[in-house]
Amino acid sequence: MKQLKIENLNFKYAGEKSDFSLCDVSLEVQAGEFILLCGQSGSGKSTLLRLLKPEISPNGTQTGSIYFNGELLDNSTPRAAIGMVFQNPEDSLMTDKVSHEMAFSLECLGLDASVIGRRIAETASYFGIDALWDRDIHTLSGGERQLLSLAAALVSRPSLLLLDEPCSSLDPIAAEEFISTLKRLNSEFGITVIISEHRLDKLMPISDRVIAIENGRIICNETPREAAKILRNTSLCPSLPIASQIYFALGAEGEDIPLDVRECRTYLEKKEQPLSLARTSVKDGGDAVISAKNISFRYEKSGRDILCGLDAELERGLFTCIMGGNGAGKSTLLSCLCGLEQVYEGKITYNGKNIRKYKGELWRENISLLMQSAKHLFSCETVRAELMDVCEAQGLDTTVAEQRIDEVSKRLGICALLDRHPYDLSGGEMQKAALSKLLLGNPRVLLLDEPTQGLDASFKAELLNNILDLCEDGVTVIAVTHDTELAAYADRCMMMFGGKLTSGMTPHEFFSENFYYTTATSRITRGFCEGAVRVTDICGGENE
Repeated sequence: MKQLKIENLNFKYAGEKSDFSLCDVSLEVQAGEFILLCGQSGSGKSTLLRLLKPEISPNGTQTGSIYFNGELLDNSTPRAAIGMVFQNPEDSLMTDKVSHEMAFSLECLGLDASVIGRRIAETASYFGIDALWDRDIHTLSGGERQLLSLAAALVSRPSLLLLDEPCSSLDPIAAEEFISTLKRLNSEFGITVIISEHRLDKLMPISDRVIAIENGRIICNETPREAAKILRNTSLCPSLPIASQIYFALGAEGEDIPLDVRECRTYLEKKEQPLSLARTSVKDGGDAVISAKNISFRYEKSGRDILCGLDAELERGLFTCIMGGNGAGKSTLLSCLCGLEQVYEGKITYNGKNIRKYKGELWRENISLLMQSAKHLFSCETVRAELMDVCEAQGLDTTVAEQRIDEVSKRLGICALLDRHPYDLSGGEMQKAALSKLLLGNPRVLLLDEPTQGLDASFKAELLNNILDLCEDGVTVIAVTHDTELAAYADRCMMMFGGKLTSGMTPHEFFSENFYYTTATSRITRGFCEGAVRVTDICGGENE
């Protein structure tokens, strides 16, 4: 049965002078389909999803028609029929407690108290969140919040579920669990799922169709295997599953393009020519620019320790990635390293000096922090005004400031975004704008909290190149990330668990020894090319 029909949809944001965000979009969705929506940051994915949920449709000029269950989609469409889960759980969570959040949408629908109680009990049990029932939402980990967002969206029993990059801030294990839950909802209850994501490894093999958008237009609407063949020669090739990328990189041709680890390992078993590991080099760091000795931190005096006797030596000029589960304390550690939070035990030094003696002056010493939610950095009406604020704080005259803004905008590809309001940007575009603002300050230490969330593969490659260039200039970059593909290009990798950090290892040592926290390349090539952790490791060229 046809559930969704879109005819010649065009959309331009209010006040936008550039081209339409969506152009001549037409597609049909059958009830019960699992559809993967992909495209580069700013391609129009989020705009399309929001237009399918009338109460959150963006303000702008729209032409064309959208039909839901044969009726024109508008504000009269029952709100409960279409559920939505956002990239950032905070964008959808409306209350302070788990129990209140589960009841919120049902109360808005005016349902009887007995019905509300029964639905909540059933949904909470299904999603396994009954143990979180009395918790304050701010105490939940990122994975727990996203699971709550999903449960809260489904308690009203929608027939269509829209998800806008819901896994971008989840650790690999939590992301796999979240995706498994989605597929179970789709297969067991027939809920139609349309999910936008940049991480395609886990989603592409389980999807019925892949719809790719480029510059607001649909360029692919096919089965996953056919989509891989079509997208191979487009800018979205780096976003394809690693299994497909390895297949293409080895020069393979044919219809049976592998989409997951098992299929690619089967292909490698049949391959006559053995794989070899490309040469790698280990970069030596300088002295320890930031040192943490036996530090402990808790948010509440009677609460548990988030950091517990942690030690770390972070070397000058190196790119270090810190990994670990949601709620492990990684973001807290970054806040402590830059002096935003004060440890109650131990000592943190910057260039050999205790950070407590700086008394808040570390920002003038060029330590910059990109928080997980880029929105915290914005307070102006346009991106240009945000960047000009940084220049004015440095005492630059208008001519020099405009030149600096032009340079950083071209470097990070945000020239077209300068006159947009920061909150109107997609998740990936917002990350770019926030990073541009930080780079204008010429930091010597750059702390990044989930820098690739919401970014497509192409910009992740650009971001990586920028990071490596900064490190060559002596800048120390420390990134908290769940993105194993980014961490595979770091100089050092660490794992956080139990309030402590493991010692730093090269990515090849770190990921080759790991079983769960590792790259898709490592999983695919074990037994065929030991030590390979990224596609370039097995393609005969030297690693960058």
